[in-house]
Amino acid sequence: MEHDQRDLDLLAHWTGPGNDAEAETALLVRLAEAKQRLVLERLRVLARFIEARERGEAKPSEAADSLGLTVRSLHRLVVRLREMGAVAALAPTPGAGRKRRSDADTSLSKKVEDELFQEVFRYPHQPVSVLTAKMRELDPGVSASTIRRRAAAYRKSLELKEAARFGRAWLLDQAALRIPVAETQGRRWLTCAFLVDVDTGIICGRAPVEGQHDPGFGALMHALGRMGALLDTRLTFASRIEEVVWAVPDGWLAKGQAVVDGAAALRPPMRATVLMADKFRRGSKLSALLGGSVAGTDILIRATTDPRISDAGGASPHPDETSALKQLDADILLANLPMARWMKPLGVMKPPSRTRVTSLVRMMGRLIDFFEPALSEDQLAEARRLVASIEPHAGAAA
Repeated sequence: MEHDQRDLDLLAHWTGPGNDAEAETALLVRLAEAKQRLVLERLRVLARFIEARERGEAKPSEAADSLGLTVRSLHRLVVRLREMGAVAALAPTPGAGRKRRSDADTSLSKKVEDELFQEVFRYPHQPVSVLTAKMRELDPGVSASTIRRRAAAYRKSLELKEAARFGRAWLLDQAALRIPVAETQGRRWLTCAFLVDVDTGIICGRAPVEGQHDPGFGALMHALGRMGALLDTRLTFASRIEEVVWAVPDGWLAKGQAVVDGAAALRPPMRATVLMADKFRRGSKLSALLGGSVAGTDILIRATTDPRISDAGGASPHPDETSALKQLDADILLANLPMARWMKPLGVMKPPSRTRVTSLVRMMGRLIDFFEPALSEDQLAEARRLVASIEPHAGAAA
């Protein structure tokens, strides 16, 4: 089977781990011709979709329809392509797509399955009767029992800890993300620090990092400026901070140790876990906490220390850092959507009590106490100012 040069260029761009263009092509030609055609057809669609997504013009439903997939399966296939390379990710395998016996009475069309997931994601407590009526507008033949079972599975997959105590434990980590940034000297992946509440998974702050010696405190300041928005939720605030995990950058060993010693001397003391660069991959804790991505945008652990992008295989236009951060902020909004379960209904919005405001201010003050040994005088003064300014609605539009 002869291959078009454009297809060979795509294969060269999407090689598997340890492969080069020649090795990836060799894997392809070992397949039967029908499978080769299928791999290349899938690769063309996915490559167009990925390029469109990087420009902010992607249409996931159209790409999924052309592949005969649901939108969720499309995103999973993109992840596989990036992790495994074109042939390993896209070649059909024996038994792929084969139904289990228990699935025989629960099959839904991809359009219904996609819409049902979106409905449960946005409004998790809709009655089954309402969900069934909506799905029957798309497919009159779906059964209420199938909708009930599938909706229950979706709710379970989206479920957060009901007893989560916001602020009990924190993570300050940094990682590269699969969002390309154009610079005069080439391209790189957007690399940011993140401050995340461990129990709820809420991403509270983010900030771009500059080089290997950036401690990520920009994410801390970003979070402090947005905390007031949480006062209008039903989140349960922890009575105290128990643990903070901090990914310490290169050259910060002494300050990391100072933070550990200072945390032990606080009353009550906090557990300080300081992760050193020579003992772990920066971004690994963040990836584990968020499930490997920020709303589908991959966390690139290996690229965090060197986020440069090779120009092999050509390059499409990419945004500058400001535009890339806007894309990340949109992803963070999606990643924080499960927080909607703690939002108050619009009809019962009341000002938070002074006790609730004081509780959040005290918590953030303690978080600053934790990092104080590593903060500069200017950073400490700004952090204290931000904490003192926490009030209802502050940061709601940030």
